[in-house]
Amino acid sequence: MKRKKEVALLLLTAVLAAAGCADEKTTGEKTTESGSAAAVSGSSVFDGELEENVTIRVLENDTAISKGYFEELITAFNEAYADQGITAVDANMDQYLDLANDGPYGYGPDVLYQANDVIMQYAKGKHIYPLPVQQLSCYEQIPESAWKAYETTVDSTTYCCGVPVNVQAPMLYYRADLLPEDW
Repeated sequence: MKRKKEVALLLLTAVLAAAGCADEKTTGEKTTESGSAAAVSGSSVFDGELEENVTIRVLENDTAISKGYFEELITAFNEAYADQGITAVDANMDQYLDLANDGPYGYGPDVLYQANDVIMQYAKGKHIYPLPVQQLSCYEQIPESAWKAYETTVDSTTYCCGVPVNVQAPMLYYRADLLPEDW
């Protein structure tokens, strides 16, 4: 159940990043809450306002699909955001797609559910946008060390490019009776 909530949080993050789902016709200027005008293009950084009538393509790392709860999460997300016209769908792509080469041509998911080392290779190449994670209701509940795994620094500014849904720590198991006495 905890895993389902974590993945649902990830999908919610997709809504926050849905600005990247705009169609190419939305070029021009848009006034933000602060009153400043910002250029809007087919792929713009999230400005805090949810878009309406968009489809978000979610790429799962096959775990939720194989465990059988991906469809349940997509259905729950779609029910929660139906009034805003936001729909999440399975991206139907291989989890090992080449976003660095294919993304600039428009081929790729809107949301990646991957480990931080996979996501952050795309962040370093500037293939994914940062997220306004401080605006998430869960921000204070997640340890700072978990957020740091999704941080990248560009031009002396630190950005967060992912949301930790589970924190993993490596462990070493060994049989003490098989180790040398002086080890």
